[in-house]
Amino acid sequence: MDRTPLRSQAEEEAQVDSFLKDQGSDTLRRICRPITLLTPDLITAPASWLGHVPFAFWIVDALRPDSLVELGTHTGNSYAAFCQAVRHVGLPTSCYAVDTWAGDPQAGFYGDDIYNKLAAYHDPRYAGFSRLLRMTFDDALVHFADGSVDLLHIDGLHTYEAVRHDFETWLPKMSRRGVVLFHDINVRKDDFGVWRLWDEITRDYPSFTFLHSNGLGVLGVGEDLPDALHELFAVQKAGGEGLRAVRSWFDRLGDAAIETETIQRLEEQEKHLRTEVAMVRKVLDDQIAHTEDLKGMIATRDRDIALIQGWLSDHQAEIRRQGDALAEMAQELANRDHELADRDHELADRERNLAAHARELVAREQAIAHLHGVVASRDQHIHSLVNSTSWKLSAPVRKLGRLTQKAGRFYRRRLHAITLEPLHDVVPSPQGGYEATGSDPAFLLRSDRGRLPGHWCVISYRVVRASAPLVPVIYVDDGNGFDERTMIRLPVDTVGEFRQLALLPQTVKALRFDPATRPVSFEIADFTIREIGKTNILLDYVRQNQPGRVLDYLRRHGWQATKQRVLQELQPNRWSADYKSWVRMYDTLTPEDAAAIKADIARLPARPRFSVVMPVYNTPEAYLREALDSVLAQFYPDWELCIADDASTAPHVTKVLAEYKARDNRIKVIRRETNGHISAASNSALDLATGDFVALMDHDDRLPPHALYAVAAELAQHPDTDILYSDEDKIDADGERYDPHFKSGFNLDLLHGQNMVNHLGVFRRSLIEQAGRFRLGFEGSQDYDLTLRAVEATEPARIRHIPAILYHWRVFPDSSAFSTVELPRATAAAHKALTEHFQRRGIDATVETSPATARFTRIRYALPAKLPRVSLIVPTRDKVDLLKGCVDGLLHRTDYPDLEILIVDNNSEEAATFAYFDTLKDEPRVRVLTYKAPFNYSSINNFAAAEATGEVLGLINNDIEVMEPGWLAEMVSHALRPEVGAVGAKLYYADGTIQHAGVVTGICGVAGHVHKGLTRDAYGYFSRAQLTQDLSCVTAACLILRKEIFDEVGGLNSEKLAVAFNDVDFCLRIREKGYLVVWTPFAELYHLESASRGPDTAPDKVKRFMGEVAYMQERWGDSLLADPYYNPNLTLDAENFGLAFPPRTVKPWLRKACPELRKERLKESI
Repeated sequence: MDRTPLRSQAEEEAQVDSFLKDQGSDTLRRICRPITLLTPDLITAPASWLGHVPFAFWIVDALRPDSLVELGTHTGNSYAAFCQAVRHVGLPTSCYAVDTWAGDPQAGFYGDDIYNKLAAYHDPRYAGFSRLLRMTFDDALVHFADGSVDLLHIDGLHTYEAVRHDFETWLPKMSRRGVVLFHDINVRKDDFGVWRLWDEITRDYPSFTFLHSNGLGVLGVGEDLPDALHELFAVQKAGGEGLRAVRSWFDRLGDAAIETETIQRLEEQEKHLRTEVAMVRKVLDDQIAHTEDLKGMIATRDRDIALIQGWLSDHQAEIRRQGDALAEMAQELANRDHELADRDHELADRERNLAAHARELVAREQAIAHLHGVVASRDQHIHSLVNSTSWKLSAPVRKLGRLTQKAGRFYRRRLHAITLEPLHDVVPSPQGGYEATGSDPAFLLRSDRGRLPGHWCVISYRVVRASAPLVPVIYVDDGNGFDERTMIRLPVDTVGEFRQLALLPQTVKALRFDPATRPVSFEIADFTIREIGKTNILLDYVRQNQPGRVLDYLRRHGWQATKQRVLQELQPNRWSADYKSWVRMYDTLTPEDAAAIKADIARLPARPRFSVVMPVYNTPEAYLREALDSVLAQFYPDWELCIADDASTAPHVTKVLAEYKARDNRIKVIRRETNGHISAASNSALDLATGDFVALMDHDDRLPPHALYAVAAELAQHPDTDILYSDEDKIDADGERYDPHFKSGFNLDLLHGQNMVNHLGVFRRSLIEQAGRFRLGFEGSQDYDLTLRAVEATEPARIRHIPAILYHWRVFPDSSAFSTVELPRATAAAHKALTEHFQRRGIDATVETSPATARFTRIRYALPAKLPRVSLIVPTRDKVDLLKGCVDGLLHRTDYPDLEILIVDNNSEEAATFAYFDTLKDEPRVRVLTYKAPFNYSSINNFAAAEATGEVLGLINNDIEVMEPGWLAEMVSHALRPEVGAVGAKLYYADGTIQHAGVVTGICGVAGHVHKGLTRDAYGYFSRAQLTQDLSCVTAACLILRKEIFDEVGGLNSEKLAVAFNDVDFCLRIREKGYLVVWTPFAELYHLESASRGPDTAPDKVKRFMGEVAYMQERWGDSLLADPYYNPNLTLDAENFGLAFPPRTVKPWLRKACPELRKERLKESI
């Protein structure tokens, strides 16, 4: 039944005429019919079709079909509207709904309840002229004669292939008056393809397109259509105001139906809530009555309990008194037992030692007597030999032999032909070569000489073929097993000949060759290792470099730095040069350093007090003593060590802590009664703290002796600092240092991915108290949670990074981590800490596990409900294949609804380019702009930015190809953050290796790309290739930013930087305005690197490039050498995070005073 009183046709026509008169549209007056104001009988979810119900009434009235078929009915909104219109007009139409009522991948799958609910509504109302056919669309074809259907509605599976099949198979069934309706023609997400078929068939048939409610297409396939349909199609063809008026009319009518569905749904929810409230009230009333009964019972029991408690109190006092007496006696007995046992052990040890010494003394006396005889005999023999004529005559020969042997060590060349022996995850391939069957293929290397090479070697081999880039490394077993520290990285590539200089240990037990980190097919030939002497190394280097340059470097930096520079340049593929050598040269304190540090401490303008907080639990004695000794050895005297023993069960812990407490009154110790884990223990240690700053230290790690002094010196330079953190390295069970982590300056986005502050982390104590100390429930990530809350309580300018190794973190397989928490719990705690961090800051973001590694996190920032338009600027010149791949990816493989593409043509000449431009004329999201001046990348983008209509701009090279659909949404989510000025993406070469993972200034003069050449899944330097982070610069090959930022900094510098470094300068100016530049690894694209611009080797281009280099160095000066997101201990000579020889730092004790020592040290420092 209609929900409103029936009106006469005259009343309905009068209402329509009144409305159309107000609209003032002649076209709308001709098109509109009174039936469109009919209120629908059935309004149900989903609401996507409700917006077209008024047109369903209209098409039935205008076409007056004899036969109506709907393919895909679901809950019945559309089909019920068709049937209601047939009954309202009084037509003899036969109606059929065809559906399996089982669902599909797009609508979801469901049971019989959907069909049963629709049948219950349909059968009492429309069974006289309508049938529900529960079958597939193809099965239903046999029930309809060709040319028998007047109105067909296709709304089944929406993939391109499915909807095309439905249209082509049912087209013969259409009559001469036939009209076909298509729903969802305006949906372009996922695998929806109705829009694509609609674009194709509307070229051949008259049509009308509605854009609202996911879009509805009206297609006239018959030759004898009513005048009303011809007039509707003419409106589409004419366009303009008439088309807008018709669409607006039906859109507004459809909104009313959608609003009705919303009201019904809300009413149903209200009804359900009222029922729940009534039930809750009844439960509450029952509970209140029960509570009153309980109160009476409790009062009675309280009186009984009070009597019992009085009696118990008396007895407990007596029990405590007797227990204390027994405890004292037991303790006294235990102490005496321990003393007796210790004396017995000591006595037994001494007796055994005396017996052993006696036996050893007798044996040595016998050996000495025997040796005296041997020596006397040999002295007599040597005397006769030396005085013989033959010995004197052979002296020159012996000297020549010694010289020959010595020269051989310096100038030897021994070639080892190497055989690859499969070890694991690799099998021979039938085509030759090998197949890697897992993620860790490995070979043992066998030499034809029967022994393995050692010392300096040249490793050579040839990759004949590889189905993916190889990432080869060699592991060396020097008697301690294969170890990461002995790893030698070899060049990454697919095919070619490769040669790598390497230093092997003197004794090599085994060599292992790992060619890749994933399944791959490959063939390697001509594998050799040639042992060479030091003379050959020097000769190779001098051949590659001018001798004068080498001598000049030697004069300025000394032999040690020159040697390391030579090794770095001859071994370019090593991640870092020899860390042991670096430590020996630049991180080992001399007596002069110690004296200078003590003198500088005396000159400090302020002496803050540091509370070193150390929770302890069952620490191995040797490591606990090392940790405590490292604090006692601090040059800086104003500290206190606050130790909380978390109820250790190992007896030596209490003894050692008591010993050290007695040695120095700056050591404070508290023992907890129960084990509360690391958060509770750390808070107990904080209870002891009285210092200005708190330094966090684990119970088995070490501080270098100048650690606290370095923090105090930094505070002297920046007294308002709230948080300080340093670089760190690791120590193994033997105390050997390795794996240095030279960190970025404060980097909030990187902090959201990993805890970069620990170690050494130092916090103003008042800030820790303000933040609320350590929180229980965050064990495993308790330091991270505290750091996040402390960061919120201060500002970035008051967070300082000290670029020096001030902490040695003990890491080895049997390390006794405090209150060990398994990785899943620690990760969950980190996620909880981050989630609450964003909630406190009022930021709508979700925390996820990083897809690269479960140890770290990814942050997804929410996009607004109404997405801003993004204008993507694509400069191009010919190279249509590249451009088409780029534009197709932006249009069809990018999951972002509102974008425009501005192709800027810079003097293209090829006919194919202009032909491709012609194909884009009907694409509303693409505009082709013409820029006729000579190539100037900056000017081209500035010109296009002025034409852009989007709130967000994207600079996109024409050689960019889309890899995954979510890239733009990821970048826009960062670009819309108010503190962010620009966002860069992770770009790959065609072979899948990294082309861009951020830019560091100062590398190779101006700037360089880091992590270049690594595989897609490589972690990079401390996982930075897999984590979102702030950087100084990102490439403009794919850069997203708000248009207001672009305008605020004045766009790209077209006057001085036409081609090179314009993106570097642009990002630096953005940062100069106070904004962040963010790089995200979760927006991934291919970049074929300036393929349409051509080479830069022509003389004029070289001159232009050198001028751009000179401008950058003049404009930005020494700041290029001090990238805040890099580290002065890392090299600027390569893009691989290698060590700097020498570092670009000045030790704080050399900044003032001690001029002679400072002059000496500056020879080794920039």
